[in-house]
Amino acid sequence: MFTLSRPLAWVGVVLVSTGLSIASAQAKSDKTAVPKSEYGSYVVIMAADPVINYSGGERGYQATKPGKNKKINPNSAHVRKYQQKLRSDHQ
Repeated sequence: MFTLSRPLAWVGVVLVSTGLSIASAQAKSDKTAVPKSEYGSYVVIMAADPVINYSGGERGYQATKPGKNKKINPNSAHVRKYQQKLRSDHQ
């Protein structure tokens, strides 16, 4: 039986929060169809930090990583701006 570890589960949460599709990302990068996984899961390596882990450093984009024991605010202006950047970079 295949089980997910906590870090792999966070990858899924991050992908949903940024609105990125694993299949379309792969298909756009190599112009081929993505084969189905034997386990129904995929490992994704992101080019940029996900919203939950972005600690700043890019001009014009403030950190979106929440502090220790804090939750991310998906409606924050900083989060929404960085999400838009991720979407536009993805296309």
